Amino acid sequence: MISAPPNPQHKHVSGSWPRRQLKRALRYVNFPFLLTYRGYGHAERVCIQGHVFRGMALQRPTRRKRSLRQLITLIKMFTVRTIPQARVGLQFRPGGQMWTATTDDAGFFQFELPPPQQAPGWHCAQVTLLEHEYQPEREISVSAEYYQTGPVPYGVISDIDDTLLVSHIGKFWRNAYLLLTRSSTGRKPFRGAVELYCALTEDQVPPRPLFYVSSSEWNLYEFLLRFMQHHGLPQGILQLRDIKDHWRDFFRPEQRHHRHKLEKMRHLLQFFPQLSFLLLGDNSQQDPALYRELAEAFPQQVKAVYIRQVRRRRRAYAEQHLQAIRQQGIPARLFQHSAEVHDHVKKQGWV
Repeated sequence: MISAPPNPQHKHVSGSWPRRQLKRALRYVNFPFLLTYRGYGHAERVCIQGHVFRGMALQRPTRRKRSLRQLITLIKMFTVRTIPQARVGLQFRPGGQMWTATTDDAGFFQFELPPPQQAPGWHCAQVTLLEHEYQPEREISVSAEYYQTGPVPYGVISDIDDTLLVSHIGKFWRNAYLLLTRSSTGRKPFRGAVELYCALTEDQVPPRPLFYVSSSEWNLYEFLLRFMQHHGLPQGILQLRDIKDHWRDFFRPEQRHHRHKLEKMRHLLQFFPQLSFLLLGDNSQQDPALYRELAEAFPQQVKAVYIRQVRRRRRAYAEQHLQAIRQQGIPARLFQHSAEVHDHVKKQGWV
């Protein structure tokens, strides 16, 4: 969730006259914001993450689907400035103990704390901006959702682009066209994907934990949330890549583009040592190799691997890695339709 913007907004712009006019056109405000992401945990520890911004371009709710409007919306997602070394406080209960953390150079903060005694399921904590160099006239505070797992048989870790969301990552111009012309509600999931993910997580109470791990930047967090909510996907936890807060970031080499996903998934398996996971990905990029590496490092926790075939020319590449996973005694399948995975997990008695 994100903290509320100031009111009136037009008073919170600065810079030269041309800069002020551009900021007003983009509804950019120089004001601190807190953005918290859905957290996760178990009875002993929970993890809550977020960013602190010193300014951002505010989105204007609209139902229009014109390409120009979508392009402006996309630009706004990346028109942010973060605050490094800002102190942030977290409370699980009003008047309870205040835990503190400091943002890194990218304005990112993370708490890993023992939670209060409570039943498994979704809960909320309160996050407050305590100290920073951009002092506002009012308190900046926001609620932070987190999911505390219970005694579930397994969890689910899934990629997003071309696994769940039709993206054409391997085809640059088609991917760019979708990104520039389709809103979050205009994008499509693969046929049967919504039913599959609901079956994997929501056929028991409390639901099994679901993690969406992607190479998309944190800038796209709310875009992805709207897409998932619009199509009725299960409520899950997103783990994304380092935020881009300057136009120069688009021209820096992405040397750790795919390793980021491996690090996120490795952290999840270490965070939940008693929990096994179903892994879902696709063969458009590096998922087969990454999942093989996870299976070799955590053979007791990787329950099964499913790779969607979206590029025929990379079928042999995917099968090579899936065969290595099978040699670990782990089911691993290449599929084209979501129903194939649904049928397999039902035959295994997992749903």
